[in-house]
Amino acid sequence: MVALALAAVALVALLEGHARSLQQQLVVEEHIKATALARQMLLEARQIPFNALREDHGETEDKTLTWNRVLLPSLTADLRQVNIEVARPGEDAPLVTLITLVRK
Repeated sequence: MVALALAAVALVALLEGHARSLQQQLVVEEHIKATALARQMLLEARQIPFNALREDHGETEDKTLTWNRVLLPSLTADLRQVNIEVARPGEDAPLVTLITLVRK
């Protein structure tokens, strides 16, 4: 009986550890997806001509992430700033924030 109880406790601990591992893996995968989306938004921004403030936003097809992109007016003759935030829908704190300067 004691051996059975110890086996049950060991099994529960093993399952809890596996569940934590899966949860951590999902968090990492979500951040990788958010980072890839931010990079895609940056690449697209490089192709958009802008001399005035421009903001656009949207969500992924599977509706798991939202993005907001702000294209700021030119800082100098050849530089402009792009701000990108990627978040979970309905959350204020972004998963990824990318603020960078791009050449025209």
